[in-house]
Amino acid sequence: MKKMPVVAAKLVVLLWVWMIQTQIAAKDKNESEPIKGPVAVIALVAGGDFEHPVRLAGEVNYALVKDGKIEVIETKSLAARLGEHGPYSLGRVDFERLEGLFQQGYLQSYSFEYQKALDTLNQVIEGLEKLPSTEEHWNLWIDTKIFQGIAYMGLGDEKAAMESFTQVLRTRPQTKLNKKKYSPKFIESWGKAKRRLAQVPRGRLSVDSDPSGVKVLLDGVVWGKTPLRARLPHGRYRLELQESDTSYMERYINVSKEPLDLRYQMAFEGALVLDRDHPCVRIPHDQKSLPMHWWPWLGARLHLRHLITVQHSLAKNRSRLSAALIDLERGRQIREGWLEISDLDTGKLKENALDLAKFLITGQAVDRLEIRTTPTRIAKDSDSFSYPQKPAEVDIELRDQRPWYRSWWPYTIAASASLVMGITGHLGASNYQSKADQANTVQERESLESKSDAWTVVAISGYVLAAGCAITGAVLSLQYTPEKSQVADLEINLGMSIQGLALWGRF
Repeated sequence: MKKMPVVAAKLVVLLWVWMIQTQIAAKDKNESEPIKGPVAVIALVAGGDFEHPVRLAGEVNYALVKDGKIEVIETKSLAARLGEHGPYSLGRVDFERLEGLFQQGYLQSYSFEYQKALDTLNQVIEGLEKLPSTEEHWNLWIDTKIFQGIAYMGLGDEKAAMESFTQVLRTRPQTKLNKKKYSPKFIESWGKAKRRLAQVPRGRLSVDSDPSGVKVLLDGVVWGKTPLRARLPHGRYRLELQESDTSYMERYINVSKEPLDLRYQMAFEGALVLDRDHPCVRIPHDQKSLPMHWWPWLGARLHLRHLITVQHSLAKNRSRLSAALIDLERGRQIREGWLEISDLDTGKLKENALDLAKFLITGQAVDRLEIRTTPTRIAKDSDSFSYPQKPAEVDIELRDQRPWYRSWWPYTIAASASLVMGITGHLGASNYQSKADQANTVQERESLESKSDAWTVVAISGYVLAAGCAITGAVLSLQYTPEKSQVADLEINLGMSIQGLALWGRF
């Protein structure tokens, strides 16, 4: 009976070690098995060398789509997820064409051809969305929105007319119509839209940036600098962030009843290149790959866990292209494969790209493919690889949405508490037994031995509960179906195991 606490303590330690080994084996198994989709392919570009990475990234993306065994984010969708921003491919000649279309819609509205005018003006708005933000751009946008409202009024759709007017007034509430240019009827409707503006539901917008102090514009109007907090009428806005002439970002946002919290890393935004055949991210000139804190931002923007990156590098005096599978949630590079630059100039490019893609997804490689399968961390510590607060445009969390009772932490807490209970009972039993051995009378010895037995029961109960919690937690956590991030789990459980081993030696 007296040795049972020692045996129970050793049993608990063995169970902790078993649980850690089981988790390590499960993690290694997950990393060696085929991954589950969706997955995206992005080219990482150093300097101005776009040709080779973009070409191979496109071929790998095409090979995965054609293979059809995993969901792949196609090029257009990938660019849309990364965000709509410059540089733009349209130029001055396109703006002049839009001005011509506006004049056409203007004349159609005054000729009472309201539906034709509306169709023409809609083309102007669509074209302006693809042009960079300039003063002449927004002047044309304002005129087009006003005449859209006039066309809607001519068609008898007052609600749509008020909406067109409101889109201008929500960022420019002081705007007045020129009495020489517009009829009294339209000026009256404009005033009505102004009075209704106060009744339009408003939503909260929060914009932060790294670094802070970046100029914020909404529909071409300066609203302040980051961090910015504002309440705006519901609707779609063109958001622009201007740090300098070379650091610039813009995209469209929707303000609604749900608070919209946006955070942007300006250097990261400026590194996105979306006007190539395949989306790219520029590598900062003084680094070999992306900064560590960019990876979680990239994962949050794409709504993905797994990403394939393609980049041009030099190794052993050889110029080659490497493609790597990145686990964005753990901050780990799972596997990597290489192709010689010369492979791009052969007729086997599609075959080589398919072999490389299959290796990255399944972990199985053909003999001629140069590979690395040892997972490596792309972030050195938790501070440098911390997830940003969830951007408002991200609709899902990157981490698993498992219920609490299928996670490791409640059982770790319960097992730790039970282990403390067992150790306390063990120490109490040993203390009373030691006093009983030194007792002077039989009655005193029996009383102390009775207390020692009671504490022994407490110790055994604590150890049994600790073992039960550890086993239950391990089974429920490891049997959860979705992919799991176990890096933090292993670190915590490893610490507990070291403590258990120390207790073993003490007993």
